[in-house]
Amino acid sequence: MDISYDYYKAFYYIAREKSFTKASSILQTSQPNLSRIIRILESNLNTKLLNREKNGLSLTEEGLILYEHLDIAIQEISNAENILNNRLKDDIGTIRIGTTETALNLYLANTLANYHKTKPNVRFKITNYNTIDAIKNLDLKLIDLAFVTSPIKYDNSFNVLEFNDVIIGGSNFNQYYSIYDLSKLPKIGLSSNTVSYKYYSSLFNQQGLTYDIDIEVSTVSEIIPLVENNLGIAIIPLMLVEKNKNIHTINSDLKLEKRNVLMLKGNINNKIINSFIDFNIKK
Repeated sequence: MDISYDYYKAFYYIAREKSFTKASSILQTSQPNLSRIIRILESNLNTKLLNREKNGLSLTEEGLILYEHLDIAIQEISNAENILNNRLKDDIGTIRIGTTETALNLYLANTLANYHKTKPNVRFKITNYNTIDAIKNLDLKLIDLAFVTSPIKYDNSFNVLEFNDVIIGGSNFNQYYSIYDLSKLPKIGLSSNTVSYKYYSSLFNQQGLTYDIDIEVSTVSEIIPLVENNLGIAIIPLMLVEKNKNIHTINSDLKLEKRNVLMLKGNINNKIINSFIDFNIKK
C-alpha cells in the first residue's frame, strides 16, 4: 500500500492535538487541505479514523491503533533526524536529559544556565525520573544523558558535584536524637523505589533498625513544607535547606556519608552531546 508519509504525519498531529486547527498551525497548512488528506487516507485504508463530535475530535478504535504505531515511528524518525543533525554541528541540536529532582535542583539547573551562555542554540529536553527509570531509559537510548545521585553503579558515570545530607526538623524537633530515637520518630521522605530511600534505609538496617516513611512524597520539594509544619523529620541534601529559616538541622549519631550528583552517559555519541559532557567534566 503506497501511502505518503506526509498523510500519516498529518493524521498523527490531528490525532495528537485532537484539533484540525492546531494541527494546521503545526504543519503550516490549511484546514481544508488536512480534511482532504484525512478523506484520502481513510479511503486508502478503507476504514474510518476520526469521529467528528460537538466537543471536538475523537479517535475510532482503528484510528487509535494507527496513532499508537505512528507515535513510535514518528518519534524514532525525529530522534534519527536529531542524531544526524547533531553529528554535523556542535552548537545546534537537542540533548535529551533524564534527571532526578534532587540532581536538577542541586546541580543541573545552574549548569544548564551556564552552558546556555556558551551554546545558546542548543536545546534541551528534560524529563524527570527516579534513578532506576532514568537508567532504563538511558540504556534504551530514549535519553542521551542522565543526572542522578549516588550511591549507584554505572559504567559510564562521572562525579559532577559532592554534597552532604542532613537531618531536618521543625520547631517540635529541636534536640539531639540517637539513631534509635530517629527510627521511632515520624519521617517524611521519598518512596521505597528511589535510591535515596534505599541508601537511608541501609544506614538504619546496619544498626538493626528500620527506616519507615510515615508521609511519602513524590518530590523532594514537597518535604520542606511538611517538615515546617512539624509532621515529621526528614533527611535531604544540605544545599536544599540552607536558605530556609523555618527548619533546622538535627544533631544525631547517624553517620551520613558524602554523596555525589552523577552524570551518566549512554551509547549515543555526537558532537553536541560530547561538548556538553566536556563542559560538565571540566567545571
